[in-house]
Amino acid sequence: MAEEGEKPDLYGALVGWSSQDLGDKLLVKLQVMETAQDKASNHPRSYFLLLTSNQATILGTYLFQKSGATPRTRKSSWFRRLLGRTDS
Repeated sequence: MAEEGEKPDLYGALVGWSSQDLGDKLLVKLQVMETAQDKASNHPRSYFLLLTSNQATILGTYLFQKSGATPRTRKSSWFRRLLGRTDS
């Protein structure tokens, strides 16, 4: 519960995102549908987060683990196998 003068927590459904590389930082744009009015107008609200590369890595790793996903592996091409190379 928000204290007097504080903004209340907001809840919504993530409907899109994008990012922009700023060198040692990453600007992440999150598009969120928070209310029935947002959904009716088909206009999500946008929130921008500025993350360090370390924060982005930690957040990505956390979300990956929480989702229960397994890492994708590249299949070795027939040419690489012919040369005796494997993907690392």
